[in-house]
Amino acid sequence: MAFSLVDLKMFNADVWWLYSLISLFPLLALSFYKLAYPIPLHNYNDRNPFPHLLQDKIARIFLCWGPIYYIFDMISAILIGNFDACVVSYFAHHVVSIIFLPTVILQNHYPWFLCLVPGLHAVLMMFPRVFGVDYIYMLGCALYQYGLYQEPFGKMKSYKFLQIGTWILEVTLAMLWGFGCKES
Repeated sequence: MAFSLVDLKMFNADVWWLYSLISLFPLLALSFYKLAYPIPLHNYNDRNPFPHLLQDKIARIFLCWGPIYYIFDMISAILIGNFDACVVSYFAHHVVSIIFLPTVILQNHYPWFLCLVPGLHAVLMMFPRVFGVDYIYMLGCALYQYGLYQEPFGKMKSYKFLQIGTWILEVTLAMLWGFGCKES
């Protein structure tokens, strides 16, 4: 039985959905745990990086599949060649994510607001048509962006790089929202 490119793209989307299901609760639980039990942030900077904590290692595990999914989705979108506004918007979203997500994955410390966004992204993937989920996701993105400018993150090089990426990523989110794209 031969598989078409569309079948492979759908299989990749199904794996992404399953990944979202699996990562949803751990990422949200880590976010709330980190919010309730923060480490003393004022102790850390570029010369004295955050420690490698178990909860950050767990979060990293649940973030690693994203770039793999995005690469397969982009390649299949190019090969299929059916470009409408939503496909182009998702493609742009995935390109930006591939550029900046490795910096997220390689962080020593995932503050609560950094865990919240992929957790809410998983909720959005699981329930794309539930009213209000996209608003909650956008609120999570705003909290994430705000958090990146707070001390000590606002002065640390890798988090400053994420500040730039977040602004660009939000442009692609506005495209997805503006075109009414709900699935990918």
